[in-house]
Amino acid sequence: MFGYFATTLQRGEIFMFEVELKRIIKMKSTWILTLIGVLVCAIFALSTILQVVKYIDLGNSQTAIVRGVSVYNENKTRYEPIEGEVTPELISSAIQIHQTLLEQYGSDGNIPAEIKDEVLGPYSPVYTWIFRTFSDKDLIHEDITPEQAMEFYPERLRMLENQLKIKYEQTPQVVEFAMDNAIESQKNYHYSYGIGSTNAFVNLGTCAFLIAIIAVIIAAPIFSAGYSRGEDNILRSTKRGRSELAATRISATLLVVFLVTVLCIGTFLIIMYAAFGFDDITSADLLQIDYNPLELDAIGIMWLIVLSSVLAAMVMGSFALFISSRTSSPLLTLAICISVALIPTIFSIFEAGGSFGHGFAAVEGNLFNWIRICLPSGGVSLTGSMLNELISLRFIWIGDFVAWTPPTMLISAAIQIPLWITLTILSYNKHRVK
Repeated sequence: MFGYFATTLQRGEIFMFEVELKRIIKMKSTWILTLIGVLVCAIFALSTILQVVKYIDLGNSQTAIVRGVSVYNENKTRYEPIEGEVTPELISSAIQIHQTLLEQYGSDGNIPAEIKDEVLGPYSPVYTWIFRTFSDKDLIHEDITPEQAMEFYPERLRMLENQLKIKYEQTPQVVEFAMDNAIESQKNYHYSYGIGSTNAFVNLGTCAFLIAIIAVIIAAPIFSAGYSRGEDNILRSTKRGRSELAATRISATLLVVFLVTVLCIGTFLIIMYAAFGFDDITSADLLQIDYNPLELDAIGIMWLIVLSSVLAAMVMGSFALFISSRTSSPLLTLAICISVALIPTIFSIFEAGGSFGHGFAAVEGNLFNWIRICLPSGGVSLTGSMLNELISLRFIWIGDFVAWTPPTMLISAAIQIPLWITLTILSYNKHRVK
């Protein structure tokens, strides 16, 4: 007897889910939004490819510009001599090669352009790393000796500690936390010219913001449209018109949001894979990310941005459902959710303008950081939130407790999804008795 009723209940729930899912999928707005998302992600991916540029001097003050995959493949071949483990010996040899040319030609300006391109060109990434590592000593790589270059890794740790002490002078516990993790994860880096040398990370972060807005637009009318038309009163009076109906609508909506997100991000990644491949072993530390306790490489950064993007879309969809369950106006729901989605971008603008004292490292900045990360939109911004966190040496703290913002952002999103779903169901039931 119990099995019969359980089977009947299960069939009823499946039927309700199928009806809701078909209703959302058949909506014209869903198809239009999906098409827009896919097209924009494809455009950003193609833009990433075209942003790989090479300038060719044709003489007579004329320059030719070559773009795209051919330049990428040429660069990949060009930097093969430094591919693999970045040892202190490699750093030192790059300095030695340059100094040999300086001894031969007298100055950097006297070295023929073709010699620079052929001999020094393959080591240009190394010179960039050296410049960043020794920049606070007012040295350029011409002034650094091969012996100094051998201290590349200890020097990077010293530079990181100095940056942290300057940025977090009021909170020494942050410096201690960061340095403990940095020392534990200190290993020789690896390099290969690849996707990390393009604008793929930035462009994917921008796509993530758009996808989150699409998720909001899809979810905004799910409850509020029914309220405004009065049809919800009839549905709530049916046998499964309370929590079961709310849960079914939530499940169907979030499944659509997830599928749209995967389709959009998948479009971007497929184009990137076809053009560049996913074989970049470059350590995140060499890609302007000074703090890398997770030992990420370029592809690890990419997948971290993807994970953050999917979670952000799901959180914003869940939040939009909650707001939709509280209002009878889809436009009001949309306005509230888009306003919330823009807050991380606004905070970034204020930080750049110094409106938070010493920026997000100040005490008041720490408070704004907690607020920002706990918002449903904490994982997205117009500036590409996850990448922005990775390159910003950003930490949050309460007393002696310190956390790095990138993993905290992911944890916050994972917690918020079931939270907003639960609040939506409770809100829908409360609306029923009004």
